[in-house]
Amino acid sequence: MPNAPSPPSFPDTASLSALRAWYAGVGAREAVERYCPQALEGDQSARGVIGQIRRQLAGFALSRHRADLARLFQCAVSERTRHRKAATRALDILDACGPATTG
Repeated sequence: MPNAPSPPSFPDTASLSALRAWYAGVGAREAVERYCPQALEGDQSARGVIGQIRRQLAGFALSRHRADLARLFQCAVSERTRHRKAATRALDILDACGPATTG
């Protein structure tokens, strides 16, 4: 299969720490500055960084045929604390997932 796009990768530990903090109610700026300040280089906003991590996780979940988990990372920002426990469990489940399946 020529030039097939590679499946989304699982975020690194620093990104996951920032996202966990954000789901726990910490502001985006504080979470990103604390756990992955290098992501703010190049005029990237903290909210943009959190959004990018969420999209990466949603794509990762979908590549593992876990639309149920992807939805947790696609919810409205205003619902984040309501989904905190489920999102935290989803991170653990996705971390344990193997390589993406095809077909």
